[in-house]
Amino acid sequence: MGMLRTTAFQADWDRGSPYRDQRRVLLGVTSIAPQVVPGTLVVLLGRGRTWPLDLTFRHAIAYLYEGHAVGHVPDSDALLYETSFEPGGIRSSPMPVIRAAWDETPRLIPYESVVVVREDDSGGLGLLDAWPRDLPPLPSGASYVPRARSCRDAARHRVEILDP
Repeated sequence: MGMLRTTAFQADWDRGSPYRDQRRVLLGVTSIAPQVVPGTLVVLLGRGRTWPLDLTFRHAIAYLYEGHAVGHVPDSDALLYETSFEPGGIRSSPMPVIRAAWDETPRLIPYESVVVVREDDSGGLGLLDAWPRDLPPLPSGASYVPRARSCRDAARHRVEILDP
């Protein structure tokens, strides 16, 4: 009886879990940019319900790119990290409670170091070559050059964790 109950709980979890969609998004991002220049911020636009917490996408991207990038989902809950668009770039500020424990410091990521990808209604992902209108406008003098951040010829790292 206990085994049946556990199996039923697991089935409920699997139906409600965003894991399949998260896996699809991460495989899509790493397919668009198999490797990135260190210091890159990957911003995901689109279906925010796939990533209800910003920190989960942030850390998934950091893991897959071996610390060379972090992620941000503007429409998700900003638990533990505040993100703001400023004249000099996008500021990521970890809450004081995690700074020492997780060795996190506030960062200002220049707009030149940002890569924006959009998830469409069908779940497909695409790199945006132009700065999107649904983000605050680029400040005067700032540039957005996403293709300069991607190293397409480099080997992909750590994606094996996403194998089914």
